[in-house]
Amino acid sequence: MEQLRRDIAEAPIPEPAKKLMLDKAVPAIAAGSAANGMERINDQLEGIAAGAGHVSKIADTLQKIGGLIGVGVTAAAPYLARLMGW
Repeated sequence: MEQLRRDIAEAPIPEPAKKLMLDKAVPAIAAGSAANGMERINDQLEGIAAGAGHVSKIADTLQKIGGLIGVGVTAAAPYLARLMGW
């Protein structure tokens, strides 16, 4: 989770989107609601029309987390998956 927090904090995306992801989405993932948290991140990134170069670290970390806990990023975060070409 710390890596995901760092990736979000360092991403060149608007502060309100970062805040929502850090305050709502990351805690949801940490609390065991990974799909819900990933959906929130997906929705924020889609809402700001984030580019792949700006969110690749976030995407990679989410994919690792999803693999560890059995949540498919392509299902939980379809915008992000399409953006990254997964």
